Amino acid sequence: MSKNVKSALVSSKAPKPTTFSNERSSHHSVNPDLASTSPTTSKFYINLQDLVNLEEILSGLIIVFQQDKSASYEIERWWKITDENSIVRIDNLFQKEEVKECLREAIILEAVGVSLSGFLDYSALGNVETKLAINDLLELIHENFLVIIDIVLHRLPNHCSTNSWAVTLQAITFTKRKNKCSKYENINVLLSQNELIKGKIQDVAKEHTNPGAMTSRTARFLLYTTIQIVKDIESFEVLGARELLRTVINEYYEPPALNTTESIDSDIEIPLAEAPYLPETEEDIYTLVLDLDETLIHYYEDGDEGGFLIRPGCQEFLEEVSKLYEVIVFTAGLQEYADWVLDQIDPHRFISYRLYRQHGLPTGNFYTKDLSRLGRNIERVIIVDNMAENFRMQPDNGILIRTFIDDMTDNALLELLPLLKEIALKKGRDVRKALKSFRDQMMRAIARGDSSPHLNLHLEDDF
Repeated sequence: MSKNVKSALVSSKAPKPTTFSNERSSHHSVNPDLASTSPTTSKFYINLQDLVNLEEILSGLIIVFQQDKSASYEIERWWKITDENSIVRIDNLFQKEEVKECLREAIILEAVGVSLSGFLDYSALGNVETKLAINDLLELIHENFLVIIDIVLHRLPNHCSTNSWAVTLQAITFTKRKNKCSKYENINVLLSQNELIKGKIQDVAKEHTNPGAMTSRTARFLLYTTIQIVKDIESFEVLGARELLRTVINEYYEPPALNTTESIDSDIEIPLAEAPYLPETEEDIYTLVLDLDETLIHYYEDGDEGGFLIRPGCQEFLEEVSKLYEVIVFTAGLQEYADWVLDQIDPHRFISYRLYRQHGLPTGNFYTKDLSRLGRNIERVIIVDNMAENFRMQPDNGILIRTFIDDMTDNALLELLPLLKEIALKKGRDVRKALKSFRDQMMRAIARGDSSPHLNLHLEDDF
């Protein structure tokens, strides 16, 4: 990203007041409900040409992400225009609190989504899955913006409706809106799409906040901030959220010197350990490889302090599987960090071996866990991870578990335990056949409309 893009991202320029004027003839006032405004804000100015440009930018962002190109130019323009246009305070047009709240959230989510896509573009962290998720996110944000344009058009005075920019906006919404509706339904559409955007933002940000992802401590703070804004969006005003985003973006682009075990310094290269990683053992042993971050625990930072949450049922799970499996923890985290966590969550040493970043194969922005390098019969190895790409080299050996962040009612480990026990107790030759049987059963359950397809699974045949 160029230096001028950085300056645009961290611009401290505040939006102009609601009574600002502009020499361009494209400025037109939109009169809010009299009951919802004070005498000092009787007119609300929105530059219609800017709305055309913003829609073009959001459309362009989608295209550049699809083409895997740099989005820096579009993001620079987006920040500049939204800094200068009162669209960020469109909620002032309305009296009803639920309408104001919905519009305020939509504007905040747009800022968070654009910031998140800009961060991933700048940092080159986005893998294929992340790029697709960002594309989905930007399409939702673009659709939301089209709804907002529609709302603005319906508030225009009659004498402005034939203005060239207003006509252009009408054509844009007519041709590009996927879900057309009446003006009375626009707010309900925004409400629904806001929830989809929140979920998508959290999913994308959380993927890069575990210590196994190639992100620095400062970068993770930026990502945690996006999660926090979405989580506590009811307490944020638009300008406050934008300023917070500016602050953390500025910290990311000009990070302080760090020397933490969980940080990644691109100048530090950890040599790949020699294979096989594990000592020889009995041929008929089953090996269970467990991911650490977002599978067994969730690491978080609170100021200068770091801590972690243990997934519910973790200790019971480790104790039970250790009776039937050789248990390995394989993390992309640094050894010092991983040992600090594992010494606390496994005081009874149910885990037989620990593998760290130096045992992973650097691929893109993640470390792939190549099970063939363990020194074990691949037919008797199972890996449990919350990211499928971590076991992409042996996908048939993998169990994808849902990501754990902070849900202390989570029971994924205990739900998985009966399946792992059944595989080990049946003493089959190839665990991959057993896992395929479970997957097939789940697909049939999904086809039947079962809301919990992962439950009540049993091995139908020998493997």
